[in-house]
Amino acid sequence: MRLFTFPGTYEDERGLEPLQWRITPTWPVGSAPGYAVSTVVRGVRLRGVDFDVLLPRQRGDGAGLLHWDRLGLVECVLSGDIPITVESAGVPRPAVLRFDLDLRRAQRTNVRAGILRLTCRIDGVETTVADDWFEDGLLALEAALPGGQTLTACITCAHADYSPTGHGLTGMRCRRDAEAVGVRGVTEEVLETYLCASFRRRLATAAA
Repeated sequence: MRLFTFPGTYEDERGLEPLQWRITPTWPVGSAPGYAVSTVVRGVRLRGVDFDVLLPRQRGDGAGLLHWDRLGLVECVLSGDIPITVESAGVPRPAVLRFDLDLRRAQRTNVRAGILRLTCRIDGVETTVADDWFEDGLLALEAALPGGQTLTACITCAHADYSPTGHGLTGMRCRRDAEAVGVRGVTEEVLETYLCASFRRRLATAAA
């Protein structure tokens, strides 16, 4: 994955703050390359492996300004406008996927899971779904897009799939050129919305 940024917001009882999300490639020792999520809220630098596990870069930063539990930010709503590609009538076109992640504990049915809403706006028409994961949410969103439009991204690519041991809010494994790379059969960990030049649409599984 290459580095990219996109705008978003942070909202809690103190108000709404604009922010800039930054997705940065990482190369953990002994593992396939992956990515980190970072941003700055109220002057506090935050970083983590996902949007729901963000912690301050320096211990003690943000005291009295933000709220955390042992996993990451809580008592807030995070949003972001991720650039994506949608295929319409065989023609790829740019679009924006907006995510709203509700990390207010009172809104959770499971204290370890946030409430995720995904929205895609195309030609003035908004399509919105709700889920707890980008995986199921993006597949539901694609199924709901009007006019047979499809997502062109890792989530629909034949080179990408999920680890059988599970995954976080975001993230899946890309296997393009995996044999040449030789790291446990995985080329890199990628964001579901990412798109590279090796994209090859996954064929639909025939119904039994």
